[in-house]
Amino acid sequence: MLLDDECGKIRPLQNSPTTSPPVPGPEPEPEIAASSTWWQRLLLFLMGLTLGLLGAEMVVRWVGAAPEVVLVQEGRFRLSPNPKIGYEPVPDFEYSGQRDSFHDYEGKSNSLGFRDREHAVEKVPGTLRILVLGDSIAAGQGVRRAEDNFPPLLEQGLNRAGLKAEVINFGVTGYNTQQEVETLRDKGLVFAPDLVLLSYCLNDRKRSDGGILTTLLEREKQASGVVRSRANPYLTRSALYRLLRYRLPWRQQPTPTIYGDSVDAAFASLAELAQGHDFEVLVTVFPHFGKLLEDYRFQAQHDRTEALSRRMGFAYLDLLDAFKTCRLTATDRLAIDRYHPTALGYRCAADEMTRFILEHRETLSTANR
Repeated sequence: MLLDDECGKIRPLQNSPTTSPPVPGPEPEPEIAASSTWWQRLLLFLMGLTLGLLGAEMVVRWVGAAPEVVLVQEGRFRLSPNPKIGYEPVPDFEYSGQRDSFHDYEGKSNSLGFRDREHAVEKVPGTLRILVLGDSIAAGQGVRRAEDNFPPLLEQGLNRAGLKAEVINFGVTGYNTQQEVETLRDKGLVFAPDLVLLSYCLNDRKRSDGGILTTLLEREKQASGVVRSRANPYLTRSALYRLLRYRLPWRQQPTPTIYGDSVDAAFASLAELAQGHDFEVLVTVFPHFGKLLEDYRFQAQHDRTEALSRRMGFAYLDLLDAFKTCRLTATDRLAIDRYHPTALGYRCAADEMTRFILEHRETLSTANR
């Protein structure tokens, strides 16, 4: 378009120039920047900490300040990391020779250290799983062959009667009731038993392990190192960890606390475990074999154990009458001493346990509920 200017000349109309405001660039996001700075600081801290620990590890190794890892073992037994257990059986230990306090039977233990075959953790569906707790009676100290002990005989009897059953033996020589229940807590609960059978000996209110724990603790003092069976196998690879965990005076290995008469407290703990893990408990009492048929002087101990079992809600089986009956017809002795049955005695006990469990199967098996 043409317009006249002041001089009468015609010129083209031009648009007035306009200045566009500057387009602002992206501003830094303060949150992302702060987050990036935080991660950088954390990374630097971790790198510094790692280098510091590696340096300390090298110095401790070079100086030799950390105690060494040592093996403390006497026969079938070693110290346990659980102070309420004290000592435990050595896994996969095989022995052939004369029986003594530290070699209570011939043959090989399983991967958990018990006188039994290997058992899968997962239970076969439809199977009554029984876990046996006990001392040298349950460990079969009186018989040379493991198959003559009452747990395998019980399993055979139940299966022959048509009740599909698996019996796992956790018996350990010298254990009292506290150690037995703690062993269940540490190693047995993973097997999810339907029934825990507590093999009760009349000396269970005393600490009677034949000097096993005392000997092992003395060996530990003499070794002056970190006992392998009481330590974490991975952490103890570090010399710095061993120095801080075991050499400093306020970090010493806990002393075993094995009480003499721990029956009442252990029964209460067993009742809590039974409720929390949904299994039943059967307390089976072995008699004193001194005088079965006449002048039996230990009935009060049987009665006390029965009363405690009933109070805790446990099933109770007293083997005294069964052994008296077996004694009348036995062609050979039923026990090798006051507490330990022979193969014939174990057969007598297993037959009575089988009868009792079959008769009370509906109430003894959580699998039936």
